[in-house]
Amino acid sequence: MIKSLVAKYKTLFVFGAVRQSLKPFLLHNIILYMSNPTFVIDCDDKRNEYIYAMLEKRGFGVIKMAFDNIFDAEGRYIFLFAPAARITIETAERLPKGSKIFCTDCCNNEVKRKLKKERRVSVFNYFDDENLAVRNAMLTAEGVLAKIIIETDRSIAGLNVLVLGGGRVGKCVAASLRNNGSSVSIVTRRADEYALIPLFADVAYSFEEVDKILHSFDVIINTVPSKILNKKRLSLLKKHCFVLDLASKPGGVDSDAASKLRINAAAYLNVPGKIAPKSAAEILLDSILKRVFVEIQ
Repeated sequence: MIKSLVAKYKTLFVFGAVRQSLKPFLLHNIILYMSNPTFVIDCDDKRNEYIYAMLEKRGFGVIKMAFDNIFDAEGRYIFLFAPAARITIETAERLPKGSKIFCTDCCNNEVKRKLKKERRVSVFNYFDDENLAVRNAMLTAEGVLAKIIIETDRSIAGLNVLVLGGGRVGKCVAASLRNNGSSVSIVTRRADEYALIPLFADVAYSFEEVDKILHSFDVIINTVPSKILNKKRLSLLKKHCFVLDLASKPGGVDSDAASKLRINAAAYLNVPGKIAPKSAAEILLDSILKRVFVEIQ
């Protein structure tokens, strides 16, 4: 039965008909039949704990990642590192040749060269999958709404909010806030984004205008990974303004200045894994299996 399904869907795949239409249960059966991979999973991350359980339930071979793991074959292992993990030279040298690894900007150029040339390891960045990145941004937006309510003791409805940055996360956050009754302004550097802003926010500004508008907002959310909100700009904020920094390190808010000015400012990273790890795991696993299937082809 599975042989006939594999033959049918491999033929369809050549003509581009299968990538979007494969159902999850069929996809994982085909991968099992064609490659019999074993997943080695870094369970230090809550999302990966859920992925381990889901793969095990579907019949895949699974191993919890540990320093004393022993690998008995080349080319059959798929390593799922925690999204925030870093891979060292020592770790790279222990990976079986021909393996596949999933991570997020997990290694420097030296490690990448060793993985590719010496170990023949294929490296996949989780967030090179646009579908995953957008769905992850939507989870982040849900977490942002919850965080604002907790930190301000106020409803989302009626807040005047500024979002710094018009990328995936900025757009999703702005849209979620507006859909829940906030008045939302967004700041972007890209001129081509202005035509799209009405879909996500009420008003658009350039970064050159930021200093003139900061005093107007109850909540400011930063998604830009550079020090946008320095001491000078923080001094312009409302007394009770809440500042939420979603940007990756080093972040976009001068936290020392915020503390001295007694501004309620919080860094909020890896939001999906904190507020909805099971849903985040489902999104990650869906992406991983589809990309493994494409690689097998």
